[in-house]
Amino acid sequence: MVNSKLPPYTFDDGPDVELDEIGMTEADVDAAVASVRLQVAEQVETERRSVGRPSLTGKASHSPHLTFRVDPDSRQRLQDLADAEGVPASKVARRALDEYLSRHQQSA
Repeated sequence: MVNSKLPPYTFDDGPDVELDEIGMTEADVDAAVASVRLQVAEQVETERRSVGRPSLTGKASHSPHLTFRVDPDSRQRLQDLADAEGVPASKVARRALDEYLSRHQQSA
């Protein structure tokens, strides 16, 4: 679906062409212009959606967010470990969660 908040697109005038010489009507031109505008708007929308972090699923789908609170000491320890490994804190947290879940699923 095309975002209706996209700005209108304008096209520079090219050389004048006699429509009957190329076998087109005004309606044909209007339909062609509408088609091009739709294609451009869809491409812009696709580009806008692709901005941001890549999906963790490896597909073009949304990765769920998980939010929870931690004490300041745990947050700092997480950040220190992430800095030492040269990765974002979220990656360390995901690995820790995966490891915890793997250990507890085996014993459950």
